Amino acid sequence: MVIELSRALVTAGHIGQLLTLIERISNSADGSLPQSVLIESGAISEINLRSIIPKGIHYDWIEEVDGVLFIRDDPRDPEDRLATKRRMLMHMIVVEHPKWIRFLRMGPTDVFVSKLTSNERQLFRELDLLAPEDVLRDANAEKWWYQAQNLGWEIENMIRSEHGKIGEGLSMDLEETRTGLRPIWVSRKDGGAGFDIQSIQAHNDPRQKLIEVKATTSGSVYVTRNEAKICDENRDSYCFHIWRLNLDERMKSLLCTLNAEEVLQHIPENRGIGSWVNVEIPIRAFPQERFECPFLDRVYSSIN
Repeated sequence: MVIELSRALVTAGHIGQLLTLIERISNSADGSLPQSVLIESGAISEINLRSIIPKGIHYDWIEEVDGVLFIRDDPRDPEDRLATKRRMLMHMIVVEHPKWIRFLRMGPTDVFVSKLTSNERQLFRELDLLAPEDVLRDANAEKWWYQAQNLGWEIENMIRSEHGKIGEGLSMDLEETRTGLRPIWVSRKDGGAGFDIQSIQAHNDPRQKLIEVKATTSGSVYVTRNEAKICDENRDSYCFHIWRLNLDERMKSLLCTLNAEEVLQHIPENRGIGSWVNVEIPIRAFPQERFECPFLDRVYSSIN
């Protein structure tokens, strides 16, 4: 499954107009409403309807047949208009996958807010989902954020997995080019091996080379306790491929190859009865001058 990160969300005004449209259709005598009647009523201007109706259809809240509008999936909370708008916002986030969706896991923090457009920040504020000093006004807002953070973690894990597979594919191609032999894609059969690829040192040196692949677009990579353990036990043969992915043109992605010592120096130690599970390492911790495009010749040949 490829996670497509989409466009920015609608404004607070659009959510209000969408809700007004849904209410008008639902409150009609037979649960249907011709567009002409909406226009004549002046509840929503004809110009705004041209954008509001497609959005309602896009989010599966309404459907349109021969100029007549029907309710498809009513998002309303009968007793709470604010709760309805928050529910609509959550649904739009799930449908649109805005670029900041993975940062939902951080909650209503400055880091998350910095990812929003000015219209999106206003949208969250009008729905009382952002507040000064991070003090939310009601328990339902806290519940909304609990659900949102779970969604953010789910998307983040899916993106990491997707990027990891892309990076592993690049490393497989690179090792085959480097050694003349197709390496073993270990992680496809054994996700707990502690490394992703088993290759050889060189085309004339059959000693094994264990490669753990990390790939990111977000500025950090994650090393598990098991990976660090296997790395420590195989220091002479273990290395890391750290990819800074170019998702638009994968062959232009940048690679930094690091030996065991260069990564293990960033691994924490257990203290007391605590035991670490994963460690986040910022890309800036690694030598930036060593990030290079290993497929540069192929990139140039494809251009020429």
